[in-house]
Amino acid sequence: MLFDRLVALIAVIAALYMGGRGPTRGINDLLPGGRTATLLYLGMAAVVVVTLWQRNRPARGTRVIRRLLCYPLALLLLMIGVNRARTIARAVPTFPPRAAESLATRLDELTPVERAEWGSRVAAHRWADTRSDSLALVIPAAWPFPSDVQVARRRTADGHLEIWARAGDGSAACLTLGLYLTYGSDSLALRTRCETMHEAPSTLVFAPPVRRDLAAADPTTPQPTLATMGDPWEQYRFDAVHTGSTRATGTGTPAVEWRAQVDGPVRASASIVGDLVLIGAHETGALAAFDLTTGIARWSARVPNWVHQDVVSDGRIAVVSFGNVWPSFAGRAPSGVAAYALDSGASLWTVFDESSVMTSGVVRDSVVVYATAAGILKKRSLRTGALIASLQLPGGVIMGPPVATGDTLAAALDRNGLCTVRISTFEMLWCRTIPGLRMVGHSSPTIAGDLVLVSAPGTLRAASLGEFAALPPKRQLELLMGIFGPEERYVGQQVRAFDLGTGAQRWSTPLYPGDADGLQGHSSGTPVIAGRLGVVLLPFADLLVAFEVKSGAVKWTAGGHRARGAPLVVDGTVLVAGRDGVIETRDLQTGALVCAVRHPIGFDRAGPARAGNTLVFAALDGTVLARSLPPFLECTAKD
Repeated sequence: MLFDRLVALIAVIAALYMGGRGPTRGINDLLPGGRTATLLYLGMAAVVVVTLWQRNRPARGTRVIRRLLCYPLALLLLMIGVNRARTIARAVPTFPPRAAESLATRLDELTPVERAEWGSRVAAHRWADTRSDSLALVIPAAWPFPSDVQVARRRTADGHLEIWARAGDGSAACLTLGLYLTYGSDSLALRTRCETMHEAPSTLVFAPPVRRDLAAADPTTPQPTLATMGDPWEQYRFDAVHTGSTRATGTGTPAVEWRAQVDGPVRASASIVGDLVLIGAHETGALAAFDLTTGIARWSARVPNWVHQDVVSDGRIAVVSFGNVWPSFAGRAPSGVAAYALDSGASLWTVFDESSVMTSGVVRDSVVVYATAAGILKKRSLRTGALIASLQLPGGVIMGPPVATGDTLAAALDRNGLCTVRISTFEMLWCRTIPGLRMVGHSSPTIAGDLVLVSAPGTLRAASLGEFAALPPKRQLELLMGIFGPEERYVGQQVRAFDLGTGAQRWSTPLYPGDADGLQGHSSGTPVIAGRLGVVLLPFADLLVAFEVKSGAVKWTAGGHRARGAPLVVDGTVLVAGRDGVIETRDLQTGALVCAVRHPIGFDRAGPARAGNTLVFAALDGTVLARSLPPFLECTAKD
């Protein structure tokens, strides 16, 4: 009797605790937080109390049945409660990040090393953009820059330019720019040597940057030309269905082949605007524009942080986002957007934001719309960068670029949200959470007619009983134990479709099982639409899936080669560039293998792009390849 009452008391305490402390990041609860879950927990505790807290001693058989019912319920409540308390005590960083907690406007609160690194990134961006040999760093008055940081530069014996920044306590940071600001010559060894040095050479002469309103300081300076270079590349993967193919040239255009190099690893797809191929680098922030016909670098620049996704353009201005993961999530490293004249690479403007901008923007007429990791949607003038409007979304836009059709923009949010916004008025049309899915903000939505599609990993809540039963017993046990573990466990990855007008769910694919240990980085998985069929790479499941757009019915599946970049659909075939270096072509209708070619360096999030008969690939090592399309459509599997 005494033990039964103790069990009942534990159940009540655990239920009351969970009612007062909602789930936090890292808890894989079968039910979400809120009133429903609280009532369920309290109801479970009430069942335990009523069943066990008996004054009259029941028969032995009745006692056994009651205990078999109530002890597991009490144990379940206790395990979830202990796990919740343990996770809260771990002080997991807030995710998605909150704009109010950003240090981007309080740079003096950064550590000395962080302040020095901030200064070096801004200095490298400015000196690269101005292409000046002046020792003085001149920056706009509005740019954030730590008050105690001074900068210096020197040319090394091998012709590289080292950018140094030093905080007040002597902590220093170094970045390199390639020979005469041409990219591809700055080797990994040189960058590593420079970036690991935190004590500046004694021969350097440091000085604070000069702040002034650059436009007002010299009104006679000629404005950069804004010549129209070709059809626009207005959003990630070109359009709302993510074709990755420009309309500028037809399939009869002769193919060209060349090889070029970007200063840094590449995970962003190439954008093709007119006769230019635009590509940004991941670790260095290098930005390059190559001639589509010859591969010769036409211009280059350097943004203040990593480039994660496509450059977007209206045909005259190129806009690129920059940011990093944890440092700039919290405003500890520069984040924002920069714009360049497409024909010359001349810098037009740079704006700094409160949190990482790791997704492509959307160009509409005279504005660019983009979102930060803190979930702030912003609309700026394409010509000047002036802020026109902003809107706080109920989640973070992490690695999935927003998508737009007409005046409607859709944004996928972490942890499990999807919203649509009217671009002209910045009015929220609808927002919804997607139960059972996580990392929804890590892949771009796709708009196909009256549907908006997203893919994401699913927790145990997203799995049907049949899908769970089909898993190996060991995996089933891991998932069940994960309910009480400190980190969420994912069953697999799936695609869901929602009504673009109302947000109501229309269909979902099966939850394809996968293993997070095999996934390097974020989940990705952007659907691509070609007529009535869609294809999607699900990196979590390492699977390529073809499906009917209207119903979600799966047509066929094939291996994904660890790819995270969106596939390219052309002339009835699907082309995938894998992280293992395999470039594979399959028939869109049947999934039959058409061609497989191996490249020595793998591809990551950089799905292939197309202009006429030319394909453009970007490899992990910074190699940019232009290759003829026909061989990928005509060879056989044995080739």
